[in-house]
Amino acid sequence: MPATIIDRLIDDGDADAVDAGSVDAYLDAQPETATALFFTGDPVKKLETADLAVILREIARGQRETLRLAVVDRKDEAALMKAYGVSTLPSAVFMAGRRRIDVIPKVKDWAVYERKIPEIIAEAQMGVAGTEIGAAHG
Repeated sequence: MPATIIDRLIDDGDADAVDAGSVDAYLDAQPETATALFFTGDPVKKLETADLAVILREIARGQRETLRLAVVDRKDEAALMKAYGVSTLPSAVFMAGRRRIDVIPKVKDWAVYERKIPEIIAEAQMGVAGTEIGAAHG
């Protein structure tokens, strides 16, 4: 079976894999760095998943020092969606440590990312208050 774009994100080193057991430690490891948690949904049913994967990969590659990308394990998505404020799949949840900065559901116009990503990174670096997410999912 050929690798999916989600598999390639992880295999190529553009994204890390997280699940309910590892996401807190992952976020705690670099609280000053913005993190995009990628909730993919079923890529066969959610056709936008592949498009959003490409967009997030390109954004993360261009911001390696200030933004990291993590793919949420599909088996834990349902449990983590509520904790991270996700109601639509696919979605990217932008975090600074365990503070949620923003959620961008589905695929948006490139201009949305051009405007929001620098704001998200700046907010992560400044430590501006956001919504703290604890271990409510675990």
